[in-house]
Amino acid sequence: MTDATYPYALSSEITGSGLVYTGKGTLSGIVVGSHTNGTVEIYDGLTSAGTVLVNTYTFPSGSSVIDMMGIKFNTGLYITVGGILDIAVVYTPYVG
Repeated sequence: MTDATYPYALSSEITGSGLVYTGKGTLSGIVVGSHTNGTVEIYDGLTSAGTVLVNTYTFPSGSSVIDMMGIKFNTGLYITVGGILDIAVVYTPYVG
């Protein structure tokens, strides 16, 4: 059964640092298409001045799916990237 306040998931493909979503939600995971020395830092905020949720995660070699286990964010979802990467960020906005 779907939780009424988190009814669906969205994804945003990113190749550089930036704001993924403004508002409350949960981070489900990251799908890694490709990368060279790829890293991410994930923040609850509108910029990298927000609260650190994940501090410098280094991707393993090759493509993969990283389970972020529903990490909650309140202000927004901002990601800083390092290296060269092509990823999809899977998140669910809060609707309530």
